[in-house]
Amino acid sequence: MACACRTVLFRSNFLINNGSQLLKRNKLEVICRYFKTNSQKPTKNTSKLKLAFLATAGGIGAGTAYAYSQNKERNAAILNPVNESAVSLLDKFPDVKISKRVTYPTDSSGLKLTLFQYTTCPFCCKVRAFLDYYGISYDIVEVNPVFRQQMKWTDYKKVPVLLVKQGNKYLQLNDSSMIISALTSYLLDKDVGLFEIANNFPAISFMDDDGKVKKEILNRYFLMFHGNIPAGRTKENIV
Repeated sequence: MACACRTVLFRSNFLINNGSQLLKRNKLEVICRYFKTNSQKPTKNTSKLKLAFLATAGGIGAGTAYAYSQNKERNAAILNPVNESAVSLLDKFPDVKISKRVTYPTDSSGLKLTLFQYTTCPFCCKVRAFLDYYGISYDIVEVNPVFRQQMKWTDYKKVPVLLVKQGNKYLQLNDSSMIISALTSYLLDKDVGLFEIANNFPAISFMDDDGKVKKEILNRYFLMFHGNIPAGRTKENIV
């Protein structure tokens, strides 16, 4: 608390009786008025505004740093192995229950297939339509679309997945288009093994717009012939 003095000027009017004449006079008065001043403390509203400003600035800074780190990670190069394949060989059949068996008595493919699928999945329907059209027998494993316990044996969590028995091992084929292309190539030229054909479909990893690493199978829309078109066939009637 402090004291200060402020000088204030007052003008007052008064009348003087000078015989028969009244004279008007002005009088200046100087009054020294004392008053007190209080040192004011910051109000609660001011403190809240400061806190809000600091919180906003901190949020903007954190958001900028996060966006920068995400953008840096998204633009990072992904090194793909030279011979990364979309197929793998399993030493034993997964511990799952066969849901259904589809058998065609006229099947001459010599293939023992197991299809992991969702019933309503359009890509699974595409593979089933292909197998049914060519009369190829196959087993079905219905995958729970929520928990997917039937897919715990593989890192690839999408369907369809087709397992093909190759001797004492099982060849894993992923992606509906790749499955159909590999099987068609094999049916047109059985002199080449399915495992050798499947290795012509390499997989690459890439970063999508959301910064997530994804894989894509190259050549999945192509048929594979090892330099020889099957007898009695041409490129035009194969296509």
